[in-house]
Amino acid sequence: MTGQATGSLSLPDMTRTPTGFSHPWILLVATLLLTGACGREDVCTEISSRRAQEMIDKYPSLRILDLRTGAEYYREHIPGAVLADITDTPSFERIIQGAQRDQPVILYDRSGGVSACKACERMKEAGFRSVYILAGGFQAWPKPE
Repeated sequence: MTGQATGSLSLPDMTRTPTGFSHPWILLVATLLLTGACGREDVCTEISSRRAQEMIDKYPSLRILDLRTGAEYYREHIPGAVLADITDTPSFERIIQGAQRDQPVILYDRSGGVSACKACERMKEAGFRSVYILAGGFQAWPKPE
């Protein structure tokens, strides 16, 4: 084992890893940033608020699901969005069971995190083909002036 001797302990050389990165966590962060919101680009595609607005304008049948709680939804939401509180599993399941699987869907939670990833994965399992996550969630959506 290579390293510096400290008393009777020999510490490994942590200045380089087999990947060439000096800090192993850099590889983890880079991987997460490059693979999309959920770490699986093949399942969940992240889109910007600008792209989401373009899709809303282009596809009148597009579904927008607000995954936040009812209180958050009723305070403010994206126009045309349907409340689909991810924390209320039976309600969320009823909403996705009644939706057309061949129509595009945009999901958003508060910040584009875990809730959107879980919902996206669940919808893909249920047979939805075009599911998108709003990058940054509702926090990233432009507010009316």
